[in-house]
Amino acid sequence: MNTRFLIRTVFSVLSWVVLAIVAVAGVWAFVRTWQKVARPAPEVLQGQIEATEIDVSSKIPGRLDAIAVIEGAAVRKGDLIATLDSPEINAKLAQVQATRAAAAAQRDKADRVAHQDAHQEKGIRAGMSSEHRLRQKDQPEKRAGEQQCQPGRDPGHADHEPAFAG
Repeated sequence: MNTRFLIRTVFSVLSWVVLAIVAVAGVWAFVRTWQKVARPAPEVLQGQIEATEIDVSSKIPGRLDAIAVIEGAAVRKGDLIATLDSPEINAKLAQVQATRAAAAAQRDKADRVAHQDAHQEKGIRAGMSSEHRLRQKDQPEKRAGEQQCQPGRDPGHADHEPAFAG
């Protein structure tokens, strides 16, 4: 009988161990399920936050000129919120614009000089010096003067006849 008693005891202990394991697993499953059910779902709230003071800073000095957003508008990083009026920046802008205009005038003058030099160089390449061109320019006036003073051409200028005759 000893063996039967021993087998019964072992089965009895094993049954209690299995029963304890099943009970612990059941309790664990119940607790996990209860936590999921008992935990409220996150609530989504809508509304408006009101602040009494907002600190805004800028990289340049100036006075607030205009506000570009309205109350309650959604803004993102980099959006224009306000514009500043800065006399110092306006003066610097005017100075830069004047410098730019002066540089453009100097560039235009240099372009004109370069254009004139190119034309003179073209004339020199064609075998004409500037002195030669001036002579050619004066020749039509000289010829016109010679035609007026030719004998027989104008009776009022008879005193010019000896100069052309001889």
